[in-house]
Amino acid sequence: MRAALALALCAIHAVSERDEHGMRQALRLARMRAPRERRSPGAGRAQGRTGGMRDFYGGANRTRLWPRTKHLQPLLPTVPTEHLWAGGCCGLGHRTSRLMRLYVYAVSRGRHVVADWGACVGTPVANLFSALFGDWNELRAVKPRENQLRNPGCPSGVCPTGNAFKEAAKARRSFFPNEPPEDWQPPGTRVESKHPSKTLWQGEWGLFNLHSDIFKYAEHFAASMVKALRPEIKERLDEFIQKEFSPRGRRRTRIIGVHFRFGNGEKFGRRPANSTHVVLRTAAAVERVAAALGYENVRVLVATDDASALDTLRKHTKLDVFARPQWRPPPGAGIVFSSWRTKDHLDDKIKEATEAAHRSVVKDANTCVGAAADMLIDSLLLGYADALVLPVPSTFTILPKVMAHSRGAPSCMFIGETWRDLNIKKRDLELTCVRRDRAGRASTSRLTVPPQGRADWLGARFW
Repeated sequence: MRAALALALCAIHAVSERDEHGMRQALRLARMRAPRERRSPGAGRAQGRTGGMRDFYGGANRTRLWPRTKHLQPLLPTVPTEHLWAGGCCGLGHRTSRLMRLYVYAVSRGRHVVADWGACVGTPVANLFSALFGDWNELRAVKPRENQLRNPGCPSGVCPTGNAFKEAAKARRSFFPNEPPEDWQPPGTRVESKHPSKTLWQGEWGLFNLHSDIFKYAEHFAASMVKALRPEIKERLDEFIQKEFSPRGRRRTRIIGVHFRFGNGEKFGRRPANSTHVVLRTAAAVERVAAALGYENVRVLVATDDASALDTLRKHTKLDVFARPQWRPPPGAGIVFSSWRTKDHLDDKIKEATEAAHRSVVKDANTCVGAAADMLIDSLLLGYADALVLPVPSTFTILPKVMAHSRGAPSCMFIGETWRDLNIKKRDLELTCVRRDRAGRASTSRLTVPPQGRADWLGARFW
C-alpha cells in the first residue's frame, strides 16, 4: 500500500516538474519572440502600475511598427456584392468619426464602402478623400462617373449611374450623405454609451468604438487608413516622427499627446468658460500621467485649433512642448475644412474672418489638399503618441483613440467635465484612463488631478 502511494506521488511530482519545465520554456520563447524594449530608470516600477503592459510600437520608427500585417487582413471578399455610399461633412474629425461608424455598419453586414468627401470647389480636386488616401479592399473613393456600384435594387445587381445607385441604396439603407444610422453597430451588438451621470459626454468621447465587438472593425479601419495614405502625406508624417519623437539624450523619449478643442470662435456647447484653466489643468494631468506610467523623459505633442494653447503652455509651464507647423484658421475664424466652413451661430465679425480663411484655402488644389493633410497628420500623430491626455471631447480624437488602443497606449480623459463650472478651479478633477489589457479588453484606471499641480505658475490668485 505504502509502495503504491509512494509510486503515485513520484508520478505526480514528475508530471508537475514536466509541466513547470514546459511553462518555463513557453515563457522563454515568448520573451525571445516579443519585440525588445530599452529599459530606462523607472521602467520596472511602471510595469507594476500599468498591469505589465509592454510598449511594442514605440520609438522613432513607430510608423514602421504599426499597423502590422495582422491589422490589415481583409475582412471581406475582393469582389463586392453590395456597396454603401458614405458622404462627408464638416471638419476632419466629423468626417473620420462618421466614416468609421459607417465602415463598422457596412463591413459587419458584408458591404463594401465608397467614400465621397466632396470637391475642393474651384479646383480640379473632385473628391478630397481620393486626394488623401488610396483604396483598400473594403473601401475606395467614389469616382467621377460611377457605373459599377452594386446594389440588389438595380438590374443585374449593378447600377449604371451614381444617381441610379443612390435611389436603390436608399431603400436598402446603403446611402448616407452624412450621419450613420442609429443601429450602426454590428448585428446583435448592444453597447450602452450613456453613463448614468454623464449622458452626453460618454457618447461624445466615442468610447463605444473600444467595445470588443466593434473594435475589430474600428481597428481595421484605422490601420487601413494609415496604410492607404498617399505617399507624399505618409512621407510628411514619417519625417516629423523621425525628427521630433527621437530620443533626447541617453534616456528614451516618451511622447504624451494632448488636444485642445476651443471652437475656432464659433459658439458651440463644449466651449470652456476659461480656456487658460483647461490648458493648465491639462498640463498638471500630463505630469500625473507621466508619473503614473514611470515616464522620466517626456515631450508633449499639442494638436489644437487654437494656437494660444501653445503660448500658454510655453509661458506658464516647464513642459517640453512641441507642435507641427501647419495652416490653421486665423484667430476668431470658425472651422474651415476643404470647401466646408462654419456658417451657423456666427456674429458678423467671426463670419467675415471665416469666409476670408475659406477663400485662402480653396485658392488652388495644393493649398486645399495641403491644409486638409495638415489636420489629418495632426490626428495621426496623436494616435502614435505613447499616451493621450484629452480635456475636451471632440470627434477629432476618436481616430487617435482607436489607434492608441490598438498600440496598447492609454487614453486619459476628463470624462463628464463640462468646464463650465466657475468653481472648477477649487476642486479636484478625475482623469479616466482607458487602455487595452493583455486579454484585448478595455481596462480603466483613474487619477486625481488637483487644482494646484506642479504646472501652477500663475500664482494663487488664478486658482
